[in-house]
Amino acid sequence: MKRKSRKDHISSQIPNTPIRFLLYVSKSHKWWAITAMLSALIGQFLMSINPYFTQKIVDSFTSTASYSEQVSTFGFWGFIYVMALGISFTSWRISGFAGLEWLSRANATGYSVLYRYVSKHSHTYFTNRFAGALSNKVSNASDGVEHLLERSLWGWYPEVISLIVGSVLLFSVDLYIALGFLCVFLVMFVVNVLIVRRRRPYVVEYAAASSRLRGDGIDYLTNITAARQYARTGFELQRMGLTIADRRIKDVVQWRMSEWGIVVNNVAAFLLVGAILFYVFLLLKNNTITPGNVILVIMVLGRMMHIIIFLGNAMNGFVRVYGEIQEGLNEIVVPHGVVDKEDSKDLMIHEAKVEWRDANFEFGENKIFRDFQLTIEP
Repeated sequence: MKRKSRKDHISSQIPNTPIRFLLYVSKSHKWWAITAMLSALIGQFLMSINPYFTQKIVDSFTSTASYSEQVSTFGFWGFIYVMALGISFTSWRISGFAGLEWLSRANATGYSVLYRYVSKHSHTYFTNRFAGALSNKVSNASDGVEHLLERSLWGWYPEVISLIVGSVLLFSVDLYIALGFLCVFLVMFVVNVLIVRRRRPYVVEYAAASSRLRGDGIDYLTNITAARQYARTGFELQRMGLTIADRRIKDVVQWRMSEWGIVVNNVAAFLLVGAILFYVFLLLKNNTITPGNVILVIMVLGRMMHIIIFLGNAMNGFVRVYGEIQEGLNEIVVPHGVVDKEDSKDLMIHEAKVEWRDANFEFGENKIFRDFQLTIEP
């Protein structure tokens, strides 16, 4: 009989990078994931296309001459709008219910495999680490996966859908408006990537400091009796104070970089909106676009500006959670000190007893016992 079960073999192959670990813990819950993502796609697409319905209503009102035609047009597009809204809301709720199953199951899988993996480390591994710190590493990795999935499914994923739909709608109005927006967005995307790459080491340092603080706090409270017994409470609190101050400094450094990134995005969004609206004014003055087109551009730009302004925040949030997961995996998913061979077998015990035969024990010239006989049956 082989010692390693299939489940143990799988746990020994845990990925040590956040994205691969996320996919690993989600693999057995893929149908929940597919349902949640597909429903979110439908819901966000129908919400993002609302400016198109508004454009149709406005243009129909301005192009029709009679009151009856206006009522008929409004009734048609109003019905389409309400139906799209209803389907969108329904799709989002399906995504919510499927997503909660996906995220909670992936989180539970993460905890299960990491605790199973860490329990197989050697005695030396545990003597060099605090139990509270290790528990916190497991939480960072498992809860980080849930947070990353939540931000992706109901945050970044819908924003990407809005960006694609919004770009298509802008193309339907004017080629240069769409190209101008996409060029500015791509430039800002590259700028934010550079800012985030520069910020990433500071985020990882902050995550490590947070983990250290939580771990030290758990260990201090767990051993508070010993700290009081040996009059070390003041020393422990002073040490905790230094850890808290170090964490705050690291938090301020990485947070300040985030704020400067948002400032850059705000300036870019302000200039982009001003340039596009001035161009739209020229087109409207030359009677080359309709009032409905103007409404569509303004509504789409409002949504797109939100994406640009918080582009850095979204990346920063990703890096922050990514760093927490990586920090946890770096500590937990390391090679085991003692590993069973693939062909190792379980120890089979058919009978057992403790037996001493002719045992002698001496200490210097003192003879404690000689020819000692003892048998202990099970």
